[in-house]
Amino acid sequence: MCERGLSKRRACGLIGISRSTLNYVLRMPAKDAPLIEALKGLSAQYPRYGYRRMRIFLRRAGHELSWERTFPVEWLT
Repeated sequence: MCERGLSKRRACGLIGISRSTLNYVLRMPAKDAPLIEALKGLSAQYPRYGYRRMRIFLRRAGHELSWERTFPVEWLT
């Protein structure tokens, strides 16, 4: 909408979103890149192990994280 001549304020008002969402940049992908690569390697090496065992391996490798961070399978897709 902004490319067609509308202001950011007007475009966001029409869509119903906050103007701050336009400038939002995700920080987690850059922060989690080493962790995700280690997790992909471990899951390729041990395909039958679940998130609990993967967390143990990651903690041994020096990645301190909670079980919630290892549970989702978004990084494997």
